[in-house]
Amino acid sequence: MLYLKKFANFLSKIECIFCGAALFVTTAINTMEIISRTLFSKSFSWVQELSVILSCWIIFIGAAYIYKNKQLLNVDFLYVKAAGRVKMIWDFFIQLSIIFVLIVLIVFGYKFQALQAISKTYVLHLPNNVYSVPLIVSACSMLIGAVIKIYDIAFCSGKEGTK
Repeated sequence: MLYLKKFANFLSKIECIFCGAALFVTTAINTMEIISRTLFSKSFSWVQELSVILSCWIIFIGAAYIYKNKQLLNVDFLYVKAAGRVKMIWDFFIQLSIIFVLIVLIVFGYKFQALQAISKTYVLHLPNNVYSVPLIVSACSMLIGAVIKIYDIAFCSGKEGTK
């Protein structure tokens, strides 16, 4: 499990760097588009398409990063009042539910992206599954995080140093 945790930490760093770089590129090309349209009355048709593609990737990969690093907003007023074993059981079933949903997303996301791969985008002529592949990548990354959380709940609850 130690190797899986190291891999998940490495994956989180890659996700963070990727999202930052993609956000920078999105901002740069949109700034370039605004300046070009304002000063030269010239517009680039590929900017909108690339911005949407990068936004899809940023949102899904960013969600995986946030999930694995426990930075989600929670409504936990009942959870906070629960006793130790109740919290552990609650966490366990929540993570099992998350794993089920992620597996469904992976299976149906794979089928969906296969359907989209047939056609191409209008301007950049990329396969249309460039919009749906981040869903699968994100779900796989979250699945790794959920497995680690289940392991921590089952074998490490109550011990020092668990996250």
